[in-house]
Amino acid sequence: MVSFTKNMSLREKTLLPILSRISSIPLSFKKATDRVTILAYHRVMDIPEDYQLDEGVISTTPETFEKEIQFCREHFHFISFQTLKDHLTNQTPLPRNPLIVTFDDGYRDNYTHVFPILKEYEATATIFLAVHYIETGELFWWDIASAYVKQNSREPQKNIKRMLRALKRIPDADRNQKIKELSVKMGKNLSQVKRQVMTWDEIREMSEGGIEFGSHTMTHPVLSQVKDPEQLRWELAESKKILEDRLQKEVTTLSYPVGGKTAFNELTKTAAREAGYDFAVNYMHGINHLGPKMDRYDLKRLDADKLRLEKFKIKLSFPGLFK
Repeated sequence: MVSFTKNMSLREKTLLPILSRISSIPLSFKKATDRVTILAYHRVMDIPEDYQLDEGVISTTPETFEKEIQFCREHFHFISFQTLKDHLTNQTPLPRNPLIVTFDDGYRDNYTHVFPILKEYEATATIFLAVHYIETGELFWWDIASAYVKQNSREPQKNIKRMLRALKRIPDADRNQKIKELSVKMGKNLSQVKRQVMTWDEIREMSEGGIEFGSHTMTHPVLSQVKDPEQLRWELAESKKILEDRLQKEVTTLSYPVGGKTAFNELTKTAAREAGYDFAVNYMHGINHLGPKMDRYDLKRLDADKLRLEKFKIKLSFPGLFK
């Protein structure tokens, strides 16, 4: 199996042992109700040898994820975006140290691995679905690109990062064309990869089991690279409509695909508001302080990608110290 351990800086090597002990003491947490922490994951799975798809979206293993949720259970209170909306709209009190756990994309391991752990610890989460892929069962475009590179490169990890970085910087129409070309080149090798995303039946089961769902657009474009205003509206409004029709529940929140500072802009935020969302989350480090200055369409998250358990605890305990 592939290890999730990252190379540590001298600063981390020095501070991690001390802060790890402190972060395990409940008194180290403020009894805060004036801020909301949002955690961000993608996939939760063990990485098999000769894995064909994008390893970059595998956040952690099921074993580590369970330990992370156990830690969160001890020091935070799980809430949903609907709970946050009720608080902001009706002044419904929030619990101490409110935490929203989120997942982007809609991979099937969210059902097979994540859902049972959440149920065991009586935790909720919000999963943002890229609706087109749920409807069709197709591979995500970054998985197609990664599979192509792995089959045609002697240095796949470096070249995957390079290709994905390039694909995220070009107009969405050009990216779509490039992915179509790669799919043709891959041929039957691509069609043999089993379905990676959840089905609507699985999603409905999770929804009935207390999991909240939000939109990750229709096709997961980098929204700042969508040049057609009608396509931008469709990506946001149509995904919300389909989710609400399928689940018969209100969808309050959008997750910006990719989510970095160049992945969305003021036009994107306006479009999200006009599409009827109450919130939108990015993929930039930070916690969210409640109050008049909070931008509901630019909510920050703490990513949980490939972290040692000690650093995970510290990131939640001291979010300003380590990114």
